[in-house]
Amino acid sequence: METPIAIINYEGHVERHELLSSIQQTLGAPEFDQLKFIICDFSYATSHDLDNTGLIEDSAAYSIGAKFTNPNI
Repeated sequence: METPIAIINYEGHVERHELLSSIQQTLGAPEFDQLKFIICDFSYATSHDLDNTGLIEDSAAYSIGAKFTNPNI
């Protein structure tokens, strides 16, 4: 059986709102309950506008909420 994985690909310049929006979309997807991993692939990102100001807190809040729906992620 194949392990359910979501891969979020970023390319070009990545801004904070794009990162958080893509994570929210993945967490809200109908197949989210089946996922085991979410991989954020920045291989094709050339630059970013990601700083630590609130980003860690926002990401943690999403992750905590997601655990209630899918404890396997």
